[in-house]
Amino acid sequence: MNLSDATIIIKTFERPKCIQRLVSSIRNFYPEIHIIIADDSKNPSPIEGTEYHVLPFDCGLSYGRNFLVEKVPTKYLLLLDDDLIFINQTKIEKFVDILDSDDRIDIVGGRRREKHRYYPAELTLDHNGILSIKREKSKGKIGKYRIYDFVQNFFLAKTESIK
Repeated sequence: MNLSDATIIIKTFERPKCIQRLVSSIRNFYPEIHIIIADDSKNPSPIEGTEYHVLPFDCGLSYGRNFLVEKVPTKYLLLLDDDLIFINQTKIEKFVDILDSDDRIDIVGGRRREKHRYYPAELTLDHNGILSIKREKSKGKIGKYRIYDFVQNFFLAKTESIK
């Protein structure tokens, strides 16, 4: 994968240790990848080696992510939550291979591991409005890849499709 084709975007709020840990983990595996951070914390803490934007205090997740998407200069964007970390099994290049393999695919969701459990990225709201993780059935396939209605906040997408 040509790392110049991808930009990582991260919205953060009041979690300086989390964002620093995430950026450090990314740099362990992808030292040259472009990272853009939007921070609407009361006391933002810019991180060296990233494109760091201070937003109005508590402007919100949607505002921050929309701001970030507009800043992406590359073909692909990788959206992450600030409390994630990269591990040996995190392979952005596999996501790119999938997106490049079929023009009908615009977004590839990653799996999230939490306390030795893997979540393939399906979230639903129950009838009381409570967010829960649910293993939803696939909606079919494109080639060998399963289709789902939505993914968690760990995905690679074609930037133009998201815009």
